[in-house]
Amino acid sequence: MRSVVVVLLLSMILTGCAIAPADETSSDVGHRNVVAAIDDGISPDDPNLARADESGRTPEDVVLAAIAAANLQDWETEYSLYATPNIDYEAAVAEWEVSVETYDSFAVHETRIIDEATALVRVSYMVETTPPGGDRYSVSVPEPGEWWALHKVDGVWLVQWMPKQ
Repeated sequence: MRSVVVVLLLSMILTGCAIAPADETSSDVGHRNVVAAIDDGISPDDPNLARADESGRTPEDVVLAAIAAANLQDWETEYSLYATPNIDYEAAVAEWEVSVETYDSFAVHETRIIDEATALVRVSYMVETTPPGGDRYSVSVPEPGEWWALHKVDGVWLVQWMPKQ
């Protein structure tokens, strides 16, 4: 099982992913993939764009809040910080309760505001998880880390939904 997860993660890193254009609706955002690998082709930060959203939170604030909620098993808060989840709340909670993911050594290294509605946050971490019917294992994402995408939905930064592997 662990080798399957490693292969899936490596395929995500090697294939790269797309960012949702700013003109798409929030319902379109959930159908895009998260940027999973460091790629020299990623747009540079645009210092002319506002970092904070309408609530005063920056993309890194939202990512850190999502991780804190996951570690506290605060499912309502965690779910609320995702942009257009592909699954309903009850299904997400059932998945999270089984996996009991715990993040350790989570660090934000860089944030890039790409356009008015898209940001990327480069993170590194170690996470322990339990797949349904499987044994608990850990995944380490060391420096240089991976990019997590955020989208502004109704003026608020939200983390791109990241389905479990």
